[in-house]
Amino acid sequence: MQSVVYTIGSDPNDRVDVFSKKHNEELNIKSEDFPLVYNYDTQDGYVFAVVGGASSFYDIYYKKEEDLLSTISWKPLAKKSDQIKRIRVDKENRLIYLTSKNNSNNRLCRTPMSNINFDTSEILVNEKRSQIITKFQNTKDGIYYTTQKNGIEQRMYRLENDKEIEVLLPREVSQISIQSQSVDQNFLRVSTWGSLSPGIHYLYDFDSKSFRIEPIIPVVKHPDFDNLEIKHLEIPSHDGVMVPISIIHKKGLVKDGNTPTLFYGYGSYGDADSVNFNPNFLTWVTEGNGILVYSYVRGGGQKGEDWHKAGLKTTKPNTWKDMIATTEYIIREGYTNLEKQLRGDQALEVLWQTGL
Repeated sequence: MQSVVYTIGSDPNDRVDVFSKKHNEELNIKSEDFPLVYNYDTQDGYVFAVVGGASSFYDIYYKKEEDLLSTISWKPLAKKSDQIKRIRVDKENRLIYLTSKNNSNNRLCRTPMSNINFDTSEILVNEKRSQIITKFQNTKDGIYYTTQKNGIEQRMYRLENDKEIEVLLPREVSQISIQSQSVDQNFLRVSTWGSLSPGIHYLYDFDSKSFRIEPIIPVVKHPDFDNLEIKHLEIPSHDGVMVPISIIHKKGLVKDGNTPTLFYGYGSYGDADSVNFNPNFLTWVTEGNGILVYSYVRGGGQKGEDWHKAGLKTTKPNTWKDMIATTEYIIREGYTNLEKQLRGDQALEVLWQTGL
């Protein structure tokens, strides 16, 4: 695999290999690695190369954008052991980044590109006790960043003169994405998703400090899901650790222990998977008269890097034991019984029968 530069309109075979195992032998890229190149900001003057693979963290390299097609070697920026998750360069030529090193819920830090030193970096936003810092964007209006709690609750903040200011979102969301193509833009693109509602995309104007719906993407409504409700709570696992779960069912559900129940959980690679809007699963609730349960098991990243490590390799049994604890809780609370729980193959058959 390789990353190449191609000029639109030219001969499709005229491609320049800029990052690959073959082209960059000195970097010891493995055959199974993904050599990726990013230009995060068209104004910062840099391009970054990432050696991706089956890991939460990657080796990262960089070049001046003007040197991309030259024979100048990629410079090392960070190793896997630095646990860097996201990077941007500001107008003062300083690297802004998220890191999980020596902390679980991520810190937002800054170090000069002229003397990169992750051990002496300036901490812009320290680790939060109950929230994970998930994303950030460097803008002309300051640094914006988002947080997540238990894989469910999402918030957005602006860092201005070392002061953290929460930006109130137009609606309650279970997932949020923020994007900016350049520090010269006068707005931030904010995409939101609810647990029971589809995505709505906004433009956040820096001057008016207000949201407006992005006109390009229409807002889709799903009134067939208006009769659903969701509960977020934490339940004890086999060792007493509290595991976040979400329960979705029709309003007015009578807990008689006989409702078919579908469980979903993913706990690997530190993925902070959340209860996102999924019409297929929600139709199982409306058409199948069932209950849908999300379990944020260990191995994922819903509670930070420590949550990931608590379901990794020698601790991997916690992942399925958390799911077992979830099913036992749902039975104990009278939602369903052992015979009404669906295995994966049974669930697929039900979804198929409902036309999905």
